[in-house]
Amino acid sequence: MSLQAVLLILYKYFKENWLRIILASGGIIIGVWSITLTSFLSLGLSEKIITAINSQSATKYIQVQKDESGANSFFEISGPPKFQRISPNSVKADTVNIDSVQEVAANSTFLSYLRTSSNDPIECVNNLYATLDQPDESQLIPGEQPINPQTAAENSDGCYLINQNYGSFENLYQANKTDWIGQETPPTANEVVACYQCNPSSPLFEELSLASPQELLGQTLTLEYVKTPIHEPAGSIFDVTNPGITEYNFEETQTFEVKVAAVIDDRDSSDGGFAGANNFFTSRAIQQQASIVTPESVDFDNAGFIAIDVFIDDFQSLDSTIEDLQDKNYLVSSAAQLFITAVQSLFLVVTIVLGLFGLIALIASIFGITNVMAISVLKRQKEIGILKALGARNWDILKIFFLESTLLGIVGWIIGTLVGYLSTLALSVSFERFVLSNDSWRNNLENFGITDFVLPINYVIILATFVIALIITSISGILPAIRASRQDPVQTLKN
Repeated sequence: MSLQAVLLILYKYFKENWLRIILASGGIIIGVWSITLTSFLSLGLSEKIITAINSQSATKYIQVQKDESGANSFFEISGPPKFQRISPNSVKADTVNIDSVQEVAANSTFLSYLRTSSNDPIECVNNLYATLDQPDESQLIPGEQPINPQTAAENSDGCYLINQNYGSFENLYQANKTDWIGQETPPTANEVVACYQCNPSSPLFEELSLASPQELLGQTLTLEYVKTPIHEPAGSIFDVTNPGITEYNFEETQTFEVKVAAVIDDRDSSDGGFAGANNFFTSRAIQQQASIVTPESVDFDNAGFIAIDVFIDDFQSLDSTIEDLQDKNYLVSSAAQLFITAVQSLFLVVTIVLGLFGLIALIASIFGITNVMAISVLKRQKEIGILKALGARNWDILKIFFLESTLLGIVGWIIGTLVGYLSTLALSVSFERFVLSNDSWRNNLENFGITDFVLPINYVIILATFVIALIITSISGILPAIRASRQDPVQTLKN
């Protein structure tokens, strides 16, 4: 029997029994729809999670250190670590061929008082130091310094405590760009990036009698040194069990002036981040000046640091960048990596579990299709007898019924895929209509870089469901097809 004749028989059968065929393919339709929808939804959510992650600067921030033993993992260190101080320039040299690295910076902080009084100049450190009870110096532990002004819990009139930070500018800008006012490049010379509110319980703008962040922009502020780190040379060892004296406390007023190059409007900030900690971001020049005025401290250019900040361009480069840095014997830590890995693992497990429900539906459809094909053989015994009487061989009859069961899988796959695709469109439209139409929700999502919810189409998933549906229906049709091919034409026509 020719292929054309076989196809003609199948066409006639499908034309007369199309509704029964669709119902028989129900298990395939449900299984393919379930796998398609959950897979597309999983991929879409994964893309949006990555988009949201990339919008947060903390996920692209890496801290590198070096242990005296040369270990590149904290798990390899036995006992308390002894860190080798490293310079930013050495890390820059080691990362020059790592394309994902966007910025390398040392992290350094010193305390200062901002003079907020417009009256006669106030010497904050001198005045506050004089009001504190000092212990008998003979009772101090060797190297310990007397009580200092920064231990005072409240800001005195005209004096406002400020942390002067230097580190990754890109990290700071990306984390606060929606509230950023002023220049978008790192501060130079004696410039700073200032918080506007700073301390919610004692807002800086009230201390300076400002009506808007724009008024703070461009102002020249007078500050006093309170406490600065003592910088050690690169290559020296820091023992966490015996750190020694790491900071110098000023006992008399020393002033310096800064210009506000940019302002972070932190009045709506609730995360206690940069601005909430009374932080100013300083230029390198100010940090160099702080190291120069500190006794026994090496120049900032020659200083080594316990940790160096590395900022990368994209979260998806995080794992590869960490591996490259570990290959150079750096201890690498990323606060976001462990959390993100856990979230992705959980998401993968949920996706697999949901996909298994669809696979179970596909497997269960074997019994339904086998039953439908067995009934089809019984109902078409006369047709089988006539075909055999006209010269059809057993192989021809087997081929007809085997292709029939296979076509059931193809029909179910087509309908299931279409329904799955339409379901993703419905989800996208619903998201736009019910979520993005809410201004508050839309603004919050835009802060994470999410402006829509268009689910991607993965052709690998589509092809995989086609192959699975074809295999399952082929298995389902083997026994009924064999039974049909073995029918005795005389007996079937007689019955």
